[in-house]
Amino acid sequence: MTQRKLKNTAHNNSELHSINQGLSKYFNHYWSFIEARNLGHHDGKKPNWRTETSFSLNNKTLLRRFIDPDSLVGVRFDTNKGSVVNYCLVDLDTLGRVHPVEYPETFQKLLDIFEEEGLVTPVFVQSSYSRGLHIFFALSEAVNTFNLACLIKRVVERARIKIEDGHLELFPNCKFFNKNQVTNYKAHRLPLQPNSGSLLLNDELEPESDNFNDFIAHMDFSARKNIVDEEFQEKLLLARESIEKERFGFFNVRNKSKVAEWKADLEFSIKLGWTGTGQTNELLRIIATYGVVFLGLEGDNLYQYVLATVLNAPGYIEYCNHHDDIERRCRERAKNAEKYYWKLGSTPKREIAWKDAFNEIRSGVVNGNENTKLNTIQRLTAVLEEIKKALEFVPAAKTAFLKFLSKKSLEIFKVGFSFSTLKQEAYEALWLPVLTLVMETSIAVVPVEASVTEPKIETPVEEVAVVETVIAPQPETPLIVIEEAEKKSKNQFWI
Repeated sequence: MTQRKLKNTAHNNSELHSINQGLSKYFNHYWSFIEARNLGHHDGKKPNWRTETSFSLNNKTLLRRFIDPDSLVGVRFDTNKGSVVNYCLVDLDTLGRVHPVEYPETFQKLLDIFEEEGLVTPVFVQSSYSRGLHIFFALSEAVNTFNLACLIKRVVERARIKIEDGHLELFPNCKFFNKNQVTNYKAHRLPLQPNSGSLLLNDELEPESDNFNDFIAHMDFSARKNIVDEEFQEKLLLARESIEKERFGFFNVRNKSKVAEWKADLEFSIKLGWTGTGQTNELLRIIATYGVVFLGLEGDNLYQYVLATVLNAPGYIEYCNHHDDIERRCRERAKNAEKYYWKLGSTPKREIAWKDAFNEIRSGVVNGNENTKLNTIQRLTAVLEEIKKALEFVPAAKTAFLKFLSKKSLEIFKVGFSFSTLKQEAYEALWLPVLTLVMETSIAVVPVEASVTEPKIETPVEEVAVVETVIAPQPETPLIVIEEAEKKSKNQFWI
């Protein structure tokens, strides 16, 4: 595909400099960016996004695309080990089950749980003419990217909201782990691009501005309120640990070796206690985790266990520098552990488990054959949804695809599919479209040298290795105050 010519747009140097500063401050990952043609209206279809991997942007080429009214551009997050980010984003689709127009109570519940975790000041943006909603949270300082992805995933799960395309998406997302290659975080479109239908909204979700510099001013204000302190960092670590333990089977009671290994590691650390200074937070987290997972403690019982264990641990007197506030710290760590862990063998404290949802769905089914069929359909649908998140890693050949499908089901639900079952018409109708997508994806990612005139462009909007970007500190931007008369004149745009 040939590169189209970008339109030159009139901006004065001062305005361009401010936009460039804002882009560099928050959206400074330039590899594997996405772009699409801006139609300037909503026709019910999503933009035809393409991922560009044959070259990367820089601050000037990103600026050029951003100000072009005929262009849409988006970025993703740095995938390098130890990469950091200073914001996160929740994307609510207009037709999803969390959008405030139709589901105000669910929307408010989501904001309340984010606030409990220290993300107290959101920035609301109408994403496009489709009137989807983007909720940004800027942070007072950059944090580990994957840790933040784990935290916001757990927040949404505690609100019992499903994370899925066309409903609710998170950025950065908890990307798939692949030991053989780096996998990318999802990309998102940039806010407040000209002629895109994107608007800055106030706290009542009414239009406030279509100026990108106003958006950056609100982000800077958000960053001053969303403080990355010691407790927030603890929550990040807890979220990551719980995600990794769940992902690699440590919560699976059938996996006795991993469970025993984890239990032994925690017990060893507790018995060892302090061996030097600066270990209090880590030890409190270990003790609280053990109390929740292996002792099944909660509430005040968990707090009392953590406090008693800490006070009697070796090295407490010599090395713990928090004697004056140890009770408060034990209470905080116990409360946090309950949010991210659950008793081994019990129902996870997260989005409703698949088996629970399935049992609710089939509760009215009487006929045994229908019950079994519904079981298979629900399980197959769930596995296919997981597969669609990383199509480029799925075999494109039919037989290999079906084997992969069965193996994935075995990993998730401890039961696979037989070939005879999958080839039945009712089930083939479910997996065949996904196999078609896999085949199309495998064609789309053909190496550059195999193409004569076209640069390497991948679909869908996902994966590639990147270069680490260091977020440089920027001077604080004053808060933009919108006059009341202006606010009233713009209220008519929001439904």
